[in-house]
Amino acid sequence: MGAEATAQKEVSHAIEETQSGVQGPLYVGRFGVVLLRLPDGSEPMFTTPDAREFSHSVSEKLRKALDVDPRVVKVYIERAIKTVDNARTHTYWEFNSEAEDFGEFIDRFEVLRLNEPIVFRVRVPIKNQPIYRGIDDVPSDEYLVVWDGVSVLVQWNQDVTEATASGGHIVFDVLEAAAGEAGYAAEVVACSAECHHKFVHADVVTFDGDTHPDKFVISGETPVGVGVITPFNREKDDLSNLLRTYHEISYAVDIYSQVRDSVDSIYSMETKARSDSAKLMLIEYSRASSRQFPNPRSVVDAWKLRNFRGESRKLLSGLWLAMNYVESFEREWRRSSVRFKSVLEENGLEKLTPIFDIGEEEIEALDLSLIRENLQDSSSRMDSRMIFFATLAGAGAALGGAALSGGV
Repeated sequence: MGAEATAQKEVSHAIEETQSGVQGPLYVGRFGVVLLRLPDGSEPMFTTPDAREFSHSVSEKLRKALDVDPRVVKVYIERAIKTVDNARTHTYWEFNSEAEDFGEFIDRFEVLRLNEPIVFRVRVPIKNQPIYRGIDDVPSDEYLVVWDGVSVLVQWNQDVTEATASGGHIVFDVLEAAAGEAGYAAEVVACSAECHHKFVHADVVTFDGDTHPDKFVISGETPVGVGVITPFNREKDDLSNLLRTYHEISYAVDIYSQVRDSVDSIYSMETKARSDSAKLMLIEYSRASSRQFPNPRSVVDAWKLRNFRGESRKLLSGLWLAMNYVESFEREWRRSSVRFKSVLEENGLEKLTPIFDIGEEEIEALDLSLIRENLQDSSSRMDSRMIFFATLAGAGAALGGAALSGGV
């Protein structure tokens, strides 16, 4: 048996002991993506002194909002950063699936990553906390939280080693309330719109012991995903343990949120393009199946189709825009996914790749060829019709001019 296999066996044994209750207590941490959304019209900022000052003012508002929340028992003092500017904004996209007009379908907004994360402690009776899909197993009445405007880590202490489903969800309510009180919005980003577990599907576990992996490793399944074992011992001070875990993983989670935004944007734009392409094909079918002169009913059909030319032009313009957006989002996805994988590898997190769904299967299955063909065909037919009507108009003008000349 090789050295790596032996080490893995020892780690597996340590994990089994932990899960069976032999070792404990332990800290359990859950990462999530909660975006600090700035008001509409906010301009992008990138690690400048102005961005740092703006971040400081936003942090002060958030701290005041947390201070008055009865569920928050302590807000920790912000550490002073004099030489490093971390604050910046990231551009994210949102889509209104109900919008018919393409101009109202897509919009961008700015998210602020704070210069220094906000750290606070929440205490809520177990009976007053939300539960995940009816599973009544809330593990603690107290949570320690760190949030940087993009990624959030929620940590609690437990003496038993059984994994739970409902731990930490109350923190999302606290963040949303604090952001709203401060004049902003906190938007929780789950792995999908249908997912009730708003965290990344991994419980990060830190425990005391003599044997730990040299990197973060996946230990097995839990009710909401998998367990992840940290490569370090449990700190006696829970705040130190929280910040240590946060600094190891938060940057990867920040970039992961950007990768997921690109994937979700591609999916939303593809759905819109397919819907509009179907509408365009239906218009073309209606034109092709309409009765023609000298059929007396052709006037009725022509009246029904009277607005279709303008609608076709609008759909065509929207589809060309959609194709451009998809290409742009796909290009951004490829750039950010490569960066994300590099960050995982550089920080010893590559074994955690399975817990981050970066949409590779969705991108691989993306096929817009039918939409492009329909778009090109419809554009050609539209051009032909425009040329036809322009020719008729020119001929009519020439005839009119000849008539006028003949009458002089």
